[in-house]
Amino acid sequence: MASSTSIAEATAAPLVLPSSDPSALAPCRDVPDSRDDAGPQEPQPPVPFILLLLAVSAGVFAVLPFLGGCNVHIHRCLLAMGALLTMPFLAMRVLSLCGGQAWLLERFFEGEYSEGATSRALPCLWHPEKIQILQYTTGEVAGRTIETYAAFETTAIVEYVETARGGNRDGGHVVREEVSELQPGSAVRLFGLKTAPQFNGLQGTCQTWLAGRWRVALHNGEMKDVKPDNLAVIRNFSVTIPASIGTDIAVTMDSHGTLNGHSLPFEASFDGSSIVARSGPRQGQAWRKAGYWRLDFVTKVVIALAVVGIQTMFVAAMLPPGVISAHSARLPLKAVFLVDGSGSVTPQQWNTGRRANQQFVTDFLKVYGSDQGKLNFGFIQFSDSAFVELPLTSDLDSVARSLGSMKQRGGDTNFADALAACQTMLDGYTQVADNSFDVCVLLTDGEDRSHQTDADLKKTVSPDTAVFGIFVGQDPLGQSKLHNLVGCGKAEDQGKHDCNFFASAADFDALLDTTYNIAQDVTHSSDVALCAERSAIIEFPVFLCMVLPYALWYLSCFTVTIAKRQMNKGRHYKQVDHLMLGDQA
Repeated sequence: MASSTSIAEATAAPLVLPSSDPSALAPCRDVPDSRDDAGPQEPQPPVPFILLLLAVSAGVFAVLPFLGGCNVHIHRCLLAMGALLTMPFLAMRVLSLCGGQAWLLERFFEGEYSEGATSRALPCLWHPEKIQILQYTTGEVAGRTIETYAAFETTAIVEYVETARGGNRDGGHVVREEVSELQPGSAVRLFGLKTAPQFNGLQGTCQTWLAGRWRVALHNGEMKDVKPDNLAVIRNFSVTIPASIGTDIAVTMDSHGTLNGHSLPFEASFDGSSIVARSGPRQGQAWRKAGYWRLDFVTKVVIALAVVGIQTMFVAAMLPPGVISAHSARLPLKAVFLVDGSGSVTPQQWNTGRRANQQFVTDFLKVYGSDQGKLNFGFIQFSDSAFVELPLTSDLDSVARSLGSMKQRGGDTNFADALAACQTMLDGYTQVADNSFDVCVLLTDGEDRSHQTDADLKKTVSPDTAVFGIFVGQDPLGQSKLHNLVGCGKAEDQGKHDCNFFASAADFDALLDTTYNIAQDVTHSSDVALCAERSAIIEFPVFLCMVLPYALWYLSCFTVTIAKRQMNKGRHYKQVDHLMLGDQA
């Protein structure tokens, strides 16, 4: 996530070298006006980091629900991971608020720096970037404008900044000098004073040792005798930027980034990413630190981690199945059991089948949850035709009573009437919201005798209604027929969810051992359906709103840049003066 100004492209313009010592160059304005028709156009401002962050966050937001996998344990891990990702940002803020700003700036000051360049201040919208460098004023690249928006369609593009190295490194460098013991001339910072706390944080220079105390000349002009225990030696730095600042210039830095040194040719400050001249003929010019160990870049990384962490916690907590309990987040379940009561089922098998149906209800209570209104069961017995034994209800006591008194009707096996009656029951039940997970659980031991094709039978139920097939016995034709009818309804084709709404048992006694697994399969498919639905509702509009600002900003600034180049090219085109794409700098 490199800064948009870290990757700079330079438009070709006649090379402008200073005619005298670099200190005689004209000063830079904080917000310079555009150049006149005879010179290169002023670069457009970079894309604000917040817009880039939104665009990147949109991609993360689209991926996170898939990582959650509609699994409450994974969501809990995501919540913990999200909290950890916010820690670096919180630590940086605490460090800054608790007086550690000077320590933080010192960590970034040492390193290589670019040639001097004109600059302009960036408003808070571009945080954490504070300035944009515009045009180099020293070295071989003097006179080259630093572009933010470059494209293959434009001519005269020469890459002066190596992306992999993080910027121009030809200006000079800053090194840290070894910390020495307190001695005359040592730069110090006062701290821990109790009788005069107003002096804490002030900087000064040790003068002489008097009766167990150092006499310190403070930068505000006062003299103060201080015990060694209340003095912290300030790290000294040596600045070497020959073309504009000088060689081996000893400086110190206060908590605001202001550089102090007797040999400095002008007032300057360090903002964590650039040295900026604050006075003199070079006022407003900047020397950008090369590489990625800069405060603005590190801040971007830390902010990005925090935003991803907040997104992760949001997805873990708000999208199904949540982090506390999956039960309350689930869709209401409307399950209609289609029980085969044909003559092929013996009385003993019928009684075992009834116990299995009762076991289904118990297992759904364990797996799906017992929240009021979440579980709604109905029972239809089918043979030659379909008979409603118990309409859909959330009263589980009445379900148990109905199963205990259900009598076998006998006859042939007709899937068509059973599926049609199931869909009618589901459509007519209004005790729960329209948004529910609907399933027909078809339990049989024989082959369908309705003489309808698989396609026609599947059309009997709504595409949003799942069909779970349970085959008892060894009949391969009946088993194949039922397997062709199953479907996951709302959970069909949702990501990596493996929909297999089919189970088989060798006999009705073995069916009792499969009820819990069947309840789990239905529950998982319901969770997948809810995840897909919520994600679609939330993600698409949020994704669009997060990506559009970045895209619109980039396209508009890019278009303006291209237009200015083409206009400038038409007025001042000289073939010999223009470097083309691919030319070596």
